This record gives sequence, C-alpha cells and structure tokens, in this order.
Amino acid sequence: MPIQQIGGRNVYVITGSNKDPRLTSTGQSWANLVTQQKYMLFQEAQKQALREAQLEEADFQTQVRIVQEQRNALQREIERNRKTIADMQAKQLTENSRRERANQSAINKGILTGQRTSSSGGGGGRTPIQITPNKGNVEDHYRPYILDEQRKVDTINSQLCFFLNSSK
Repeated sequence: MPIQQIGGRNVYVITGSNKDPRLTSTGQSWANLVTQQKYMLFQEAQKQALREAQLEEADFQTQVRIVQEQRNALQREIERNRKTIADMQAKQLTENSRRERANQSAINKGILTGQRTSSSGGGGGRTPIQITPNKGNVEDHYRPYILDEQRKVDTINSQLCFFLNSSK
C-alpha cells in the first residue's frame, strides 16, 4: 500500500496489482479486503459504543452520588432546624416558667394591699386575713410584665414560623 498525497494529506492508497487485477497491491483479494475493512469498522463501532456506555454509566454514578450528597445535606439541615425548634420551644418553656416565678414573686412582694388579723372571741389566737386587692391595681401592676412577655412570645413564635417554613 503506497502512501500518496490526497487533498493535502498523506493517506494509504490501495491499488490494484499490476500482475493480477483480482488482487490488491498487498496481494489480497478485493472481496477479502472489503470484508476485512467492514469487520474493522464494526469492531471500532462496538468499541466506541462501549466507551460511550461506560461514560454514561460514570455520568449516572456521578449523578447518583450528587443526589445522595444533596439528600444528606438536606437531612443535616432538617436536623439542625429540628434542634433549633426544640431549643426555641425549651426557651419558650423557660420564659413561661420565669414569667410564673415573676408573677409569684410579685404576689409575694405585696401586690396585695395589706393584711389584717382578726381575733376570734374565745381563743385569744390571731389569724391573718388577706385582703383581696382591687382589680384595677392588679391590672396596672401586671400590664408591663404581660406586654413584655407577650413581645417575647411573639418573637419566639415568629422565629419558629421562620424555621418551620425554611425547612420545607
């Protein structure tokens, strides 16, 4: 097979034999040459298809890995949000108990208008009698506490809503 310049490129050129026109310049029959060339093209097509399938498989494995990483990241984010919600709920419970303690402390400090003692006729013992405070004094005393605590509860609720909505 001589090399010739065709279209500015060096290529192998198969020509007929000078002695026998049924054979190529390599001594092979034309039918045999064509069959061999078709087989080589078929082999190369199979190899190319195999390479593409392997590449697609690798792409699929990469996609599966990426999806798995995204799923894991979402699970971690959900867990963080759940922990934040639990912390906020614990904080709200703490605020509620603190509010109850403040209320009890305020009652103990003298929200009541005073105490009287009365003596019963025969025993000589004195028993304390509590005087119920009037409603206006109690409301005026607790209003700042209630408003402050309500603001805190509203803040916590808005934070809870934000985290619940962001985790969806």
